[in-house]
Amino acid sequence: MSDTAIVALITFASGAVGALAGLIATVVSAHINQKSQMDEIVVKECFKTRMDVYMEFLEISSKITLNDIGEVKFFETISCINRAFLVASPITALSLIRYQDILNSMYKGKEWTCENKKAYDLSYTDVCTNMQNDLSTFYRPDVKKFPNFHSRRARQDMQKAIQREYR
Repeated sequence: MSDTAIVALITFASGAVGALAGLIATVVSAHINQKSQMDEIVVKECFKTRMDVYMEFLEISSKITLNDIGEVKFFETISCINRAFLVASPITALSLIRYQDILNSMYKGKEWTCENKKAYDLSYTDVCTNMQNDLSTFYRPDVKKFPNFHSRRARQDMQKAIQREYR
């Protein structure tokens, strides 16, 4: 083989390796970019959902009066608390539970003393403060990859989990 042919082969091989490296880099870069964009969308949607639910809670709970909590107001508020509970941080969820307990007492017709009113006000303030903290220090949600159910092993694991759940 002549020197010219060897140089041509080396040039061809280096060009092919460079093209392959460029292709791999492009695919990896596109994957990383797509994942970061998807994570950003998830974060924005989670924050928006939390904001909407908290705003709904504040609108509904601000209409409650201690002397007149009817059935419609009570169940509307409890429903809103349950929605807020799904998107709340653990500390806010705990304060929502305490607030819900006080609302249950109100609905059951417990006599309202000055001490009960103070407990209600403190509980409501605690909920609002924790909600404000949730919105000002929003943590990125843990986005996990959806499991691949097409593999035999994954289907078997899922079937075992379902069997354990319903025993």
